[in-house]
Amino acid sequence: MNESSAPASRSGVSPARNRRRFLRAAVLVVGALAVMVMPSLAAAQTAPPPAPPSSTAPPYGSQPPPPVPAPRVEPPLPSPGPAYVWAPGHWAWRPWLGRYVWIPGYYHVPAYPGYVWVPGHWGWGPVLGYHWMEGHWRLQ
Repeated sequence: MNESSAPASRSGVSPARNRRRFLRAAVLVVGALAVMVMPSLAAAQTAPPPAPPSSTAPPYGSQPPPPVPAPRVEPPLPSPGPAYVWAPGHWAWRPWLGRYVWIPGYYHVPAYPGYVWVPGHWGWGPVLGYHWMEGHWRLQ
């Protein structure tokens, strides 16, 4: 065996040849990824910038929302314990459905004493316009 050559691995292939094979495979993988990504990068560069938001209309709702349906009659179930408070059923707006859905009542332990359940309702503000506020607990 020549002293300057590297010893062969178990498979009979020199480590230098294995490194060349690895580098060749890595270059092919990186090249393939670049070919797949380039069209999306070109499309992203040619897309027009988004239009600036209108300062006159709120982004969510400038029109009044549909009225909340009348609440369903739902008698509370027996309490599971003295610390539990009944959160009554309520209607909740689901924009992805474009309608209200009924959320049944349940017992819950408030995070802090003195908190009361506030059912979901519509709010209005100068930035958001009309927007749905989910039911939540607040200090009485």
